[in-house]
Amino acid sequence: MVLLTLSNNNLMKIVFTLLLIYVSLTSTALDGNHFTIVRETAPYFVVDGNSPASGPTSAYVGLKVTNTSSITYSRLKFTVLNITSSVAGQNYAMLSPSSGLTVVGTLAPGESKVCFYFISYPANNINADIIVRIIKI
Repeated sequence: MVLLTLSNNNLMKIVFTLLLIYVSLTSTALDGNHFTIVRETAPYFVVDGNSPASGPTSAYVGLKVTNTSSITYSRLKFTVLNITSSVAGQNYAMLSPSSGLTVVGTLAPGESKVCFYFISYPANNINADIIVRIIKI
């Protein structure tokens, strides 16, 4: 008869290894092709035609994130890197959240969530498309 004795150090190694194997087998790789992102709010911002410099110069932009896959994703975070315009020289800035990060949470197949961002825009805003560059989802 052989008795197996484990030190605390060896036991911790085994537990850690088993936990790592479990997490590796149960996690799903995130595929950006499993999502669509569409601007949900109107593409125009209010500008005072009589006194453009006096404002308003900020508004909310809503982006709808939809899970187009057959997989339920949880603990999703959606990050917008920057917001620019199709017209050169127009400067937009992310006011809130300043990091551009929004916690989406769980999205089942076909489910959507609208993420809102408070941005500033130039007072001389002319008809332009907003370009959103997404760093990760």
